[in-house]
Amino acid sequence: PQQVKVGGVEPFVGNPGSGKTLTAKIIASTIKVPMIYVEAFGHSGLGQVFERAAKIAPCIILVEDLDTQITDHTRSQFLNYMDGFLSSSGILVIGTTNHPDHIDQALMNRPSRFDRKWIFPDPDEGYRVSYLIDRITKIDDNIVISKSGIEKVAKSCKDYTFAMLQELVLTACWTWLDTDKKNPFIDALESATKEMNEQLKLGDGMKAFKELTKSRGQGVGFRAD
Repeated sequence: PQQVKVGGVEPFVGNPGSGKTLTAKIIASTIKVPMIYVEAFGHSGLGQVFERAAKIAPCIILVEDLDTQITDHTRSQFLNYMDGFLSSSGILVIGTTNHPDHIDQALMNRPSRFDRKWIFPDPDEGYRVSYLIDRITKIDDNIVISKSGIEKVAKSCKDYTFAMLQELVLTACWTWLDTDKKNPFIDALESATKEMNEQLKLGDGMKAFKELTKSRGQGVGFRAD
């Protein structure tokens, strides 16, 4: 495997729920370094983030939604901190983005800074089948499911991200539990798929998905404001 470099920003590019943040956490866990999770820099927060990182280095700074955080007002400051801290301090910055086209392309293509991008595509049908089977068996390994039934569901979940598939399984589980497990789980899964597809068709798919999952809450990370 390629060795992740220290001294630049590694942009993770993909739709919401495609595994960008999870991958960053796995990297930090694998190489056994702390990670600073930044949802918003806030007012004068850039300095606090990098100063904290310098104290606990080697470490990873995970900047969520890079496209909204690196603006015309913060770009120069961000690059200055990178030049001052990253060259010799053992700090790796990972930035996630759903919209790389919203980031200044001169910045995205800047040599030694943003010159390598990691693309997180939506899962194809084979991955969707594997993921659905894995999630369902982890919830209850006594659930009886047929691969053909799962394949049928996976076919109708084109363009779903892993997070959307997880939400689908959770929705099916609640429906199944409401019937006291009397009906086959695949019936609940197919019903949940139909309902979710109908809701996603009402508007922009990702926007609709965010509305569907709002009630489940989000992880809380470090804010430097």
